[in-house]
Amino acid sequence: MTRETEQHESLRAVFVGEGSLLVRCAQAFRAAGHQVLAVCSANAALLQWAQAQGLPVQALAPASATKTSGPDLAGLAFDYLFSIAHLRVLPAATLAHARCMAINFHDALLPDYAGLNATAWALLCPEKSSAEKMHGVTWHEMTPEVDAGRTLQQLSFAVASDETALSLNAKCYEAGLASFDALLRDLENGRPDLLPQTLRKPGPAGVFRSAWARPEALATLDFSRPAVELVALVRALDFGPPPYANPLARPKIWTGSCLLGCARARQSEALVPAAPGTVLAQLEDTLHVATGQGVVILSGCAHLDGSTHGVVVGQVLPLLDASLQSALAQALPAVGQGEAYWFQAYRQLAPLALPYPQRTEAKGMAKSAPHRLALGLRANAERTVAAFSAWLAAVSGHSEQAAHTVFYVDAHLAAQAGVLAPWLSAWVPLNLSLPVSITVAEALARTRSQLVRVHAAGPCTRDLPLRLGQAPAGLAAASHIGVRLLDWAQAPEITTAQLLLTQDASGQLLLQADGDVFSAPTAACMAAHLGHWLHAFEAAANAAPETLLASLSLLPVSEAAQQHQRNA
Repeated sequence: MTRETEQHESLRAVFVGEGSLLVRCAQAFRAAGHQVLAVCSANAALLQWAQAQGLPVQALAPASATKTSGPDLAGLAFDYLFSIAHLRVLPAATLAHARCMAINFHDALLPDYAGLNATAWALLCPEKSSAEKMHGVTWHEMTPEVDAGRTLQQLSFAVASDETALSLNAKCYEAGLASFDALLRDLENGRPDLLPQTLRKPGPAGVFRSAWARPEALATLDFSRPAVELVALVRALDFGPPPYANPLARPKIWTGSCLLGCARARQSEALVPAAPGTVLAQLEDTLHVATGQGVVILSGCAHLDGSTHGVVVGQVLPLLDASLQSALAQALPAVGQGEAYWFQAYRQLAPLALPYPQRTEAKGMAKSAPHRLALGLRANAERTVAAFSAWLAAVSGHSEQAAHTVFYVDAHLAAQAGVLAPWLSAWVPLNLSLPVSITVAEALARTRSQLVRVHAAGPCTRDLPLRLGQAPAGLAAASHIGVRLLDWAQAPEITTAQLLLTQDASGQLLLQADGDVFSAPTAACMAAHLGHWLHAFEAAANAAPETLLASLSLLPVSEAAQQHQRNA
């Protein structure tokens, strides 16, 4: 008797997670005559698919928004909960809703590589002397302890010598679908085999890696290591081109003053005696570099902003000194956790369009000097950011409740980056919603809350915007407006801001406008308007914090009177 003609009691299930594997498994479940009672996801495209199929849906918060999150399944009577690529811990109360069992898909053979990003860690394999030769997938029961439940199905396959995280993920996808079919047959027959997790071979116990785990030294290549290890690192971090995101890090080359990124690596057959880090050959974006054992060929080499690398033959790329190694090791846990916040922040960028005219005349080769105009107030992080952001929203006619972005840096963020400034940027996106319908007190409270989150997340890894899977919408435009609350001597890094609210060495606020973008009269006009607003905001914060932002005048009294006369 074929499966199509077999008669089984219809099963009911809820599917939670992300990606197309969930879609394929849900389709297989329904094709076998079973019912999908709900699809729960943070992925808009997946929810649209489910709705098109007439399936109930439940939108979840993005994976980076919280460590644990679960759908509201109260009132649903179902047999199985399937978690497929759901990147957060489901609460025990959520698991308990399943009458028979909650089942998770894991992209490794448990317990060898538990946690997230298992394919990359299996290729990187820092605990073992060589990369894995076999990999696989596991369907297992979900318990309060993550990735610790008994296994229901496992399927293994060989790892190719040139495997990358992208290709290994593709193999896991196919194995996941094939093993789901076998799992479904077991569930239909009511005889699923529940086996305790067992290590496949003697050696180090299985390792659990959280979403915050990152490669050593944030994936900075150590040329004292053998070439084969460096190739493994680069391939382990090759998650593919957009729209694939890289959740861990991009491989990096330390030049002694800055970082280069690289995309691909292979080992050379040449045996050249040279000190580790010596550049033996260079052709466009490809470098041949001596290592502790052999020569590695690195391609796609460039500065993280995309500019040409500038490395020359004979140059010796230095090893990280002990102090940098120690600083990176200490920073890794906080950096990983902070990236959860920054992934979300970059995906929510909302640039503003200023109503002030920009220069259109042809510019010479020499860059124009910036216009720097004093505003007559001292900097105060909370008040300065709130007032400036509210002014930007007001003058640009920004949507009432939508957030908007300014890029931000202060002394606290700069100090957090410290000696790791080549790896960590203190210049970060600040997304705020300050509509004119709220009060000055509410604007200050929202700003205070957001600054607390920013400082808790800390500086952002410089390679993160390159790892989002696609270029952040509006990144260039959003970074054109910024707030810089520290003296230039503390962090003289040049930003891309065309309009910058900053301060001098004494803490007095200045408006700096890019001379190539704004004329001197336009810069003076903006400074007069902003200065008037800042003083009005400051006065309201001191004496009448319940004042509505809408009641603050955008124009100085003299200019407002002239405007009134023109309109009369």
